[in-house]
Amino acid sequence: TFNEIISILGKVANAEIDNATEKVDGQNLFLTVDESGEIRTARNSGDVKKGGMTTDEYISKWAGHPAENAFTNGFKAVSAALRKLSPEDLEVIFADGQRYVNMEIMYPGNPNIILYSSPNVVLHGLQDFGEEETTPEMRSLTKQRFAQLVKLVDGAVEKVGNENWNINGPKLVALKNIADGSALE
Repeated sequence: TFNEIISILGKVANAEIDNATEKVDGQNLFLTVDESGEIRTARNSGDVKKGGMTTDEYISKWAGHPAENAFTNGFKAVSAALRKLSPEDLEVIFADGQRYVNMEIMYPGNPNIILYSSPNVVLHGLQDFGEEETTPEMRSLTKQRFAQLVKLVDGAVEKVGNENWNINGPKLVALKNIADGSALE
């Protein structure tokens, strides 16, 4: 409701929210690891319904596209980081391709509004696309699996070509109290 929006803005202005994460601006991608250990990607719900795109399908999708290097090199970087994880960790985190990690690829060669000085992949969250009913317990488990994934790959640096790509989980930021009235109004 409008009153809830006002309340949220008031909490932000007073720095009363302690779990705010840094907003990043890049190319969005979903990624999973299926039961055979293959990394599969998705850009939309249609891709997810088909079980995601294979690596070859994904790479060919971006051939000649202005964002080709961002999408393909970011994918290669995060794939390299995931390949360092054990098959057991991958199965637990991705549930044999039922859970997808949502991420943002930021690439200096293909900026959106925010200009970045180095190539980065930032993981946003894990989403379960399995057929089981989404329950509070399932949502809690998915959050736990995302935390596990972040713990395993946060801070990884992967070399793709001559570039070092940074792989990170979401970064918490401390809000500043701007509640003198002017900014909120």
